[in-house]
Amino acid sequence: MSRTAHPVVCRLSNCEVGDIGELAARIYTNDEYFVIETGVLSVALISRDELDGYLEWREERMQEPDVQEALAEIEQDAAEDTTRPTDVRRVSIDEVNDLRDIAMRICRNNECIVLERDGVLPVAFIDPLDLDDYLEWRRELMESLAESERDAREGRTRPAEVLLAELKQDVGLVPGGSTTRRD
Repeated sequence: MSRTAHPVVCRLSNCEVGDIGELAARIYTNDEYFVIETGVLSVALISRDELDGYLEWREERMQEPDVQEALAEIEQDAAEDTTRPTDVRRVSIDEVNDLRDIAMRICRNNECIVLERDGVLPVAFIDPLDLDDYLEWRRELMESLAESERDAREGRTRPAEVLLAELKQDVGLVPGGSTTRRD
């Protein structure tokens, strides 16, 4: 993960958006994220590279008990709804007439939309309510990775082969090891 631990979230009105290509370049070079107010609904804009991490976070979040309970209630209310929370749709920038359309699709269909066009860095539109929680999760992940790297640099780790040999000895798979398994 080469992105910084403290990204910038910019809020823009639909009128301030201008060229999506310029926003995409800022996302990729400046570690910026955008929340675009389209009137009634908002939409968040992230890099396409960031989408996989977002979807991973979202999948983990879906397993949390309070989210599972809320999903069960939603399923009872709308049993015919077949959209999954991780649906990703790809659309060409030429297909987008108005960002309000994208915001409505995200809200109504629970989609993530990847916007693609030759010469423009691909970006993804996601639910803006998820953005802050996702960025916090990403910050914590980056801090954990940095701590692991410090541990490795400072010699507080050991090779996997050594750990595996110790585990094999603990369960009696190597000569001289104990024959009883420790739980």
